[in-house]
Amino acid sequence: MSITHYTKDNTNSLLASTWIRSPVLTQLLGLSPLLAISTTATKGMVLGLISAVICLSAVTVDTILHSKIRPAWRYVWYLFLTSSLTTGIDLALQLTRLPLHGQLGFYLPLLACNFAILIHLETSNNKRSDATSSYRFGSSLSYCFGIILALTLFSSFRELVIFGSIFRDWSLLTSAASSSSIENAVYASSEQLIPFASLQPGAFVLLGLFLAAKKMIDNYFNLGDKKIPTSIKKVERARVTGKL
Repeated sequence: MSITHYTKDNTNSLLASTWIRSPVLTQLLGLSPLLAISTTATKGMVLGLISAVICLSAVTVDTILHSKIRPAWRYVWYLFLTSSLTTGIDLALQLTRLPLHGQLGFYLPLLACNFAILIHLETSNNKRSDATSSYRFGSSLSYCFGIILALTLFSSFRELVIFGSIFRDWSLLTSAASSSSIENAVYASSEQLIPFASLQPGAFVLLGLFLAAKKMIDNYFNLGDKKIPTSIKKVERARVTGKL
């Protein structure tokens, strides 16, 4: 006698990995920056790009120096990697794009302990013996693209609800000097269509609607992880009564 067991099909498509198994939309990791500074598409896209740079750089350095790190210290090593990279990017933005740095605020340093990045580092470490370096880099690339895609799409959706426009603060990417006129022009409360969407409760509501829309799209186009049936033989219990 056999029973039917279902396992998830591990697809090799990088595009499928960025949408179906997005760490932000599926595992709901790194939600603090997503909900806090996703009021415009520019900030969401920049935060996604910074997260991707930190993740890819950390995976690359860890691949090179992994043999020199004791297993007991790997989590401290991960935090050291992410915090060092985050600090470097934070200082670079202060020197080159001060208005953008001011808009990201203290949520930029929080990327040093982003669970989406730390969990991927640990997962990459566990699969180190079973995959080649090129496959691990490709997997990390699709993982990071999933973060960028999720942050950019949700931020664009939220900005569209709040202001009725997308990338209205694009000038933050080109302005190097501090300017209060940018903030006054971009974030004027009088221009907000739905001010509730700019608040944190509104961000939670919009995230729920966004995840529901993703689920509907997955069901309509049959984009979910495929399940394949496998047969598992039932183990018969050995009867030892009276034989001891």
